[in-house]
Amino acid sequence: DGLVGGTVTVIAAPSSCGKSQSALNCVLKNSIQDGVPCGIFSYEMPTVQLTKRMLQTSSGVNLSRFRDQVADSSDQKKVKEAIDKLKKSTILTNHDKRTVDQMCSMARQWKRKHGIKILVLDYLQLMYSSNNKLSSVESISYNSSRIKGLSIELDIPILVLSQVNREAVKRLVFNPEAGLHMHDL
Repeated sequence: DGLVGGTVTVIAAPSSCGKSQSALNCVLKNSIQDGVPCGIFSYEMPTVQLTKRMLQTSSGVNLSRFRDQVADSSDQKKVKEAIDKLKKSTILTNHDKRTVDQMCSMARQWKRKHGIKILVLDYLQLMYSSNNKLSSVESISYNSSRIKGLSIELDIPILVLSQVNREAVKRLVFNPEAGLHMHDL
């Protein structure tokens, strides 16, 4: 029945497979269509790029048409309508709270002040651990545990985007039932 409070859903795939777009589609559907306040921690996409992507997705118009000066009145109308819808929605973004503790603190503030009901983290490997002495696998494990705890505490679903290393992809091609392991992220 969709996303449920207290759960963490990991969207894991190699780079350039549409993980961010899938999560963004979820946020836009919930926020614009259903009025659900959402939060996004984007460590990969700067604010301007994320905003353009939301606008392009919600309008259905490739914004390069404006840059190339080939946008017609229909394109302009769709983009204006999308801007109006985005202004009315509650989509909070942050690009600089890089440690799991900073992210958790900000998410708690968003929950208190804005009532967020969905949170997206894009993406797990770019989030720092509070303990810089941990290995990469230990850091991901620690951060994952903290994210799960946050989801339960705030009773919201959290979508976590994660890169999968190329070796894991190769292995899955030959043995799909093997699944992914923590060291694959």
